[in-house]
Amino acid sequence: MRGTRTRCPSPSLSFDIMVGVAPGLAVLFDAKSFKASVGANIRQGAPPSEIRMNYIEPHLKRDSLIKLPPLPSSKSDCEQVAEELLSLVNVVAKEVERLES
Repeated sequence: MRGTRTRCPSPSLSFDIMVGVAPGLAVLFDAKSFKASVGANIRQGAPPSEIRMNYIEPHLKRDSLIKLPPLPSSKSDCEQVAEELLSLVNVVAKEVERLES
């Protein structure tokens, strides 16, 4: 994920799970460390719309790393795409269950 130019979500959003996605890879980050890192950038004067993931990613705690199969843009069948991403969905579902208990 390093080097990505993706912008961070607005600090006004509320979330419990942060998923970063890059080709062939998904990373679940600890939401508290993500929020803290975004907040630190804002306190240093960075406008939220200019905070990039590559600025804060080195400061985040990684909870899970999931390898994803390559998904060519030619795959337009939603069921096929969902099947390919099932491992990520299962990991996120388990994390949601853990947070709710």
